[in-house]
This record gives sequence, structure tokens and C-alpha cells, in this order.
Amino acid sequence: MSRADTIFALSSAGGRAGLAVIRLSGPGADAALEQLLAGAPGATSPALPKPRVLQRVDLLDNSGLLLDEAMAVRFVAPHSFTGEAVVELYTHGSPAVIRAVLAALSALAGMRPAEAGEFTQRAFLNGKMDLAAVEGLGDLIDAQTDAQRRLSLRQLGGALSHQVQAWRAAIIALRAETEAWIDFPDEDLPDDFFPTVRGRAVALAQVMASATAQSHRLAAHVRDGFTVALVGLPNVGKSSLLNALAARDVAIVTDVAGTTRDALSVPIELNGFLVNVVDTAGLRATTDEVEAIGVDRAVQAAQSADLVLWLIDERGEDPEIGRYLSACEVIKVATKQDLWAGSGYEVRVSVQAGSGLDHVLSTVQAHLLDERSSLDDILPMGRQRHAHHVQQAVDALSRCGDIEELALLAECMRDATGALGRITGTVDVEDVLDHIFSRFCIGK
Repeated sequence: MSRADTIFALSSAGGRAGLAVIRLSGPGADAALEQLLAGAPGATSPALPKPRVLQRVDLLDNSGLLLDEAMAVRFVAPHSFTGEAVVELYTHGSPAVIRAVLAALSALAGMRPAEAGEFTQRAFLNGKMDLAAVEGLGDLIDAQTDAQRRLSLRQLGGALSHQVQAWRAAIIALRAETEAWIDFPDEDLPDDFFPTVRGRAVALAQVMASATAQSHRLAAHVRDGFTVALVGLPNVGKSSLLNALAARDVAIVTDVAGTTRDALSVPIELNGFLVNVVDTAGLRATTDEVEAIGVDRAVQAAQSADLVLWLIDERGEDPEIGRYLSACEVIKVATKQDLWAGSGYEVRVSVQAGSGLDHVLSTVQAHLLDERSSLDDILPMGRQRHAHHVQQAVDALSRCGDIEELALLAECMRDATGALGRITGTVDVEDVLDHIFSRFCIGK
């Protein structure tokens, strides 16, 4: 991809709509708009709209025929999303109009369709946003729940970047103090120099580790969702409960034991958070090879879930299932309460009668979220690479506690600043750029 090119793409959703947004970015954006307004080559173009002023225009093809009556706005570099000259066209949203305008742009010299995420990549390369903000924008576009929207907006707004930059500035200050003594080897170090600097480095490492531990788990769950596994004997009501929680028929329900063979995950929103509810095969000894694979996968799903709902009917609690779940966080749920009385269980439900479903959801919410659900008190660091790079910086600073050599002390601090710089993209991130930007839609 050459940044000398001028790129264009549909930036709104495809299909039939009232309006469509077509974005152009690059050195030829104004010339492209001028050509669309002039129509035939050599024809006189009306005056371009003033920067940042939305104006009604007629878009013409190279024969002078009307493509659409539209609105256009210009942004002059560097005062635009990408930091380049940008033009946005607001056309009617019919597929025919969109195709015609995009075809007219393709016919212009120096213009090419944008690749996935290329507008945002140019914004990053031109210093309009850092890598953490880019990831926040991607998460905002993909947000399905209110919690995802809130957290991604905070990341896009710089909540993570500002904290990382503050940590990095503190380490750089420590490093500067250390390297100043390297530059003046004839000066005598103060007696308390090493204990003071090492203590400050270790204390900062502890602050960073604590913030990461508090933030990453919840932020990752907001981004990827919590997992709740439905586990129990065959025909205990797992698939029926899944369908009831999803408010639609997503799992096959029959009286035949072993109907569910593979884990089936359905996302639901609970108090603004994404929860992936997983229906699993009934746990029992079986000689059926396919069902046995399903049982193994059910055990794996339970043991990797954030919470397990152990469904129990009038047959009671199976000891073997109890052994499978010994290390899991478990809520026991008495099912089919229209047929028997599970009075010894806190959570009871009858899908057939439609009773107890709200109690199931409120109990799940209490176990998963409780006091950890305050998004305003955590850093929006939902990606594994965020926690990984902070941990690298923590490890580097922690090594300072045993060092009595100035050069080695400064080297540990350099390692720590480098690790934090990878979060915001200030150093050594070429290996992750293509992956991040490829996940964006074409027009972003």
C-alpha cells in the first residue's frame, strides 16, 4: 500500500439505505472531487466547497451525465481523520448509485479502492491516533453490548494510552537520573542512590502489576464475553434452558437421550455484558463413539468456563459429574420444577411453566459481575498483548531490585519503556500492524 495513492471506499454499511457515505483520502482527494463536479474532461468545475462546510453538489460521470444529487464536505490536511486531504460524499443509499459513484472514482487517474482498515492505518501513520486508540476504534465498530461500547470509547479516548504514557514517563525520568551518573563517572554516587532508585522502580512495578490484575480480566471479559456452561445428565433440560435464555429455538430438544452431541454457544446480553451460554452433551458413560466425543467436549467446556450451571432433575446429583466439576465455580440449578420439588436448591426453574428464569439470570449476574462490574475504575486493556507488554515492563523493573551496576540498571529501565511503548505503537510494532488493520472494514 502506497501512501502516495489517493484511496476511496464506501464507509457506511452496504445494501439499500437512505444515505451512503463514500470517503476519499490522499493528495488527490480535492482533484477527484473537482473532476466529479466538472464531469467531462476539460469542462469547467464549480468552485469546491469550503473546508469543513457541507454543500449540495451534482456528481457527474466523465460524459457529463448526472450520477447523483449529493452532499460533499472537504477536510484539509492535517485537520482530518487520516491527517491527509479528505473528501466525504453523502449520496443516496441505493446500490445503483453507490456502484456508479465508485466506478466513476475508479476511472480517475491516481485513485484506487482502499484496503481493509487503510483509512485508520493512515491516521496511525500520520500521528492522528496511537495503536491503543486504533484498537479501541476497532472494538467500538464491533461492539455488540453496552459494556463493550463504553469500554471501547474509553480506550479510543485515550484512557489506556494516557496511563501507559504516565508509567513510561516515570520510568524515563528514573532512567535519566541513572544515566546522568554514567555520564559523570568521576562523581561519587550518593550513598542512598541505589536503594532509592531501586525502591522507586520496584514500587512502580507493583502499581503497574496491581492495575493490570484489576483491569485485564474484566476488560477481556467485556471484549470477548463471559462463558457459562450448562452441564448435567442427559435430558435434564440443558437445551430447553438455553432456548429459554436465548428467547429463541437454537438447540434441538427431544426426549431422546444424547440428542446434543457438540457444544453449542449462544451469546446473550446480561446487564450490558456479553455472556456466551454453552449447551453441552449430557454427561454419562456411553459406548457411542460420537456421543463419547461430545461428553469429552462437555467436560472441557465446563472446566474452561467462567461459571457452570449444574442442572439437576429428580434423578439427583450424579457423583461423577461432581468430580468433573470439583475445580469449577458452580451453581446448582433444579430443573423441571413443574414435575418435582427441588426444595433443597437455591435456584429452581421450570422452562415449561416459564418460572425461575429471572432468578437464573440474576444469580449468574451476581456470580460473574458483582463489584468487578464498574468499568469506570479499570483500564480498558482487554487484549492479551496489553497485559503481556505491561508484564514485560513489570518484570524488567522488578529486576532492578538486585542490581548494583548503573549500566545494567539503565538497561532494565530501557527494556521497561520499550515494552510499554509497544502498547501505544511508539516502538517495534510492525509485526502486529497488518493483523490489527486487516480486521477493520474496507471503509474504515
